[in-house]
This record gives sequence, structure tokens and C-alpha cells, in this order.
Amino acid sequence: MHELSFVRKALKKIKELDKDEITIKIPENHDVEEFREILNSLLGDKKIKIRIERVPIKIRCLECGYEGKVKIPLSMVKVKVRCPECRSSRTETIQGRDIEVV
Repeated sequence: MHELSFVRKALKKIKELDKDEITIKIPENHDVEEFREILNSLLGDKKIKIRIERVPIKIRCLECGYEGKVKIPLSMVKVKVRCPECRSSRTETIQGRDIEVV
């Protein structure tokens, strides 16, 4: 279950916020339907309105300085992102690394 660790992080934050309505922002390389299914099963009888937004993944290339969006496929393994400009794998994720619950 690839999304289980993300769901656990979301549940912890949901309990901390104690709201009836929340928005969860997840990186676009995660399976929204699987995430929603696991989350709903773990929430049980709690009545919380949940809106899920997909967040684009943005990187910074440490070689050429490129900053921008990249497409990363859904994957069970960690994928090292290459810069679309220079093809370097020396990149860092600057957006879309983790979930955000608000």
C-alpha cells in the first residue's frame, strides 16, 4: 500500500485540527483514489468533509538552475527526478514532496 504512509500523516493532522471540513493537498504522483479509499476506511464513522487537491511537483536543478514542474509517474519505488533541461539527476524537490492538511 503505497499511500498508507501518506494517509497516516493525514490522519494525525486531521485529529490535531479537529475540524468538520478539511482540504488535503497531495503530490500529483500519488494515487488519489487509493488515498481516498484508505483514508475513508480508517476514518470509520467520523463525518468529515474532505476535499483533495493535487499539487504539481516542482524541482530545482543543482546543475543548470532550472526551476519548474516535472511529471513523475505513479510508482511504488522512489524515482530520482532528472532535470528536463540538462538531464542531470542532481535535483531537489521544492514543491510536492509531502502532503498538506489544512
